[in-house]
Amino acid sequence: MPAPRRSGGPPRTGSTRLARGRFAPLVLALLGGLAPGVVADVVHLKSGGKLHGEILSDDGAFVEVKTKFGVQKIAKADVKEIERKKTPAQEIDDRLGGLASDDADGVFALAVLAEERRLRKRHRELLDRVLEIDPDHDGANKALGRVKYKGEWVRPEERDRLERESRAEQMRAQGMVEHEGRWVTPEEKEKLEQGLVLHEGEWLPEDEARRRQGWVEVNGRWVRGEDHWVAETRAEVSKVIGKPLSIQVTDHVAVYTDIEGEFAKKLAELLEKGHRKFAREFDAGSGLGWLGGRRVDVFAFRLRFAYEKFVTWVGAERGMGVDWGERAKRVVSVYRYDDTWAMGAVYMANKGEAQTAAHCANMVGHILVNRYGYEGQKLPPFFDESYAALFEFDLLGRNSVFTLGAGRYERSVKKDEMKFFEDGQWGEALRDAMRKRDDTPLENAVRRDFSDLVQMDVAKGMALFQRWRSLGDDKLKVFFDTLRERWPPGDLPPGHVRVLEAIVHAVHAVEPKDLPVVDQEIRKFAMRMKDPVKKK
Repeated sequence: MPAPRRSGGPPRTGSTRLARGRFAPLVLALLGGLAPGVVADVVHLKSGGKLHGEILSDDGAFVEVKTKFGVQKIAKADVKEIERKKTPAQEIDDRLGGLASDDADGVFALAVLAEERRLRKRHRELLDRVLEIDPDHDGANKALGRVKYKGEWVRPEERDRLERESRAEQMRAQGMVEHEGRWVTPEEKEKLEQGLVLHEGEWLPEDEARRRQGWVEVNGRWVRGEDHWVAETRAEVSKVIGKPLSIQVTDHVAVYTDIEGEFAKKLAELLEKGHRKFAREFDAGSGLGWLGGRRVDVFAFRLRFAYEKFVTWVGAERGMGVDWGERAKRVVSVYRYDDTWAMGAVYMANKGEAQTAAHCANMVGHILVNRYGYEGQKLPPFFDESYAALFEFDLLGRNSVFTLGAGRYERSVKKDEMKFFEDGQWGEALRDAMRKRDDTPLENAVRRDFSDLVQMDVAKGMALFQRWRSLGDDKLKVFFDTLRERWPPGDLPPGHVRVLEAIVHAVHAVEPKDLPVVDQEIRKFAMRMKDPVKKK
């Protein structure tokens, strides 16, 4: 049975009316004067309230306090006690004064603390100070987004430019010339400019070369000859739902939809982009063999009734069973990745094209990571769901799909958490949970079945994968290769001891650390992780 799925909508907003006049300070005291986590002076009122802020003056008759809401003037007669505290910035400055002038690591530790306290300007100033002491400091340079290239720290775009210039110099020295981003011989460039392509040593017009390679033209688009089933599938499903479907075909994805306009074209291009990224990261190759010899079929229906007719047909006619079709009708989207058919389906209804595309991206993420090295096993839900969410985020910069067990949705995904994910700020949501110690320990999360996962488990898995990416381009491949190699026979639950042994072996293949230690490394990484700029 495919994973039940829900899609989150924006949280509802309410309004709060603030009292006016002489009671305003009391209301502010209840709400808090500064941002969460900021330590400041506290004025304790005789009424029992508190006012947080910076004491500007205390002349005996009145106390003036600067809060995020403005300057508040309180009668001294109403004040029980004034508690003066240091702000995080003051604490950091005090600790900085106690460091040796050449202690680069000590200053860097304070820079990390400043970032955790959301003191962005102070964070940058301290990083600059670290580099004044030690220009080659690894942590500070990486925190500023720099990479090392031939012994020098540079921006990634500068490294890429230098690499291109170096390669161009090497190619020209070999007598090559550039043509549309490729290096070719002068003779090849001349042929290419004539619109010819090289096939088995012979220069041919592009259409002729495609035909010799076994491609055929379907509705104005070239597809592999063995993929004539694309047109047949469209005709068959169009008959099932009672209306014609349009198709868009790329090298690895076929999109079937009754949604009008440019949706199909844009979706196919998006999912093909995701496949290229996956194939590059996992070294999966450009062919279709590892996908079962066929493209991934993605069906996006405008209305629910068409989706229900489709899943009913799949259950009855495509080997999934009638019960499967009935269960699939109760969810927004389904997917399958066995050797019979790599397929995903979703209906749009009132969700809109953007969220429908997000569902498709999430489904294809599930399909690709499960098809990779597939021998009939199901991946542990923690890793399966986390990779699909990261795949969706990689493509769209946000997460609109919350994949959770039936019945757990309302209490598992809080509306404020949903908003963080939908804004691409899942890292901030995870950091907030970690500060509150509200995140699940890694060694427990990896054992959870699908129905037990919560959204913060998925966020922790996303952070784990992002951290492994930072350790090397091949780390995700190493993990999943080892996991497949060590996987025990039989359909064992994720909490089974042999499944856990396989997970531990796979983690050790990436980094020789036990799960609790890796959990701490995730925490450190998440606290330093940069979220994308929130779109207004």
